[in-house]
Amino acid sequence: MTRMWWQLQEVTGYDEEEEAAAKVTFYGYASMTYDNGSVTPAGNPDQEIRTWDRTEGGKRVGEAIMVPCEMWDKPLIKVEIGGDTYVFTPTKAADTEGRNTGVLKKNSLQQYWLSISKEDFTVKMTSGPIGQWETSDMGAVHPEMQ
Repeated sequence: MTRMWWQLQEVTGYDEEEEAAAKVTFYGYASMTYDNGSVTPAGNPDQEIRTWDRTEGGKRVGEAIMVPCEMWDKPLIKVEIGGDTYVFTPTKAADTEGRNTGVLKKNSLQQYWLSISKEDFTVKMTSGPIGQWETSDMGAVHPEMQ
């Protein structure tokens, strides 16, 4: 499985109440099969996966466990805030840093740093084996965004 984590890193053009009420969901497979130690996605990767979320260190964060798969050219993250809806769809052409934002890797923690304004929705991503980051690091500021 893949542990997916997000943080509303920057929110511009929305008030604190709208930020606190923002809803973040992932898209992916809602079911899977398990056979001989292998997980295989079942159905279509267009199901909304609700995330468990909270405020940590003054930032909204959340997470979900998802079925490993490739989500290139498919919606992956949806944010609803202040009556607006933003959707992030990873594309290989836009993945110039080679972060593989569209690949949900098994046994990995994938962190998505979300920045939203009325004009733009930006997603930065880091990934590593589960256990690479301690729980106390989950509320940290992304190194590139300090």
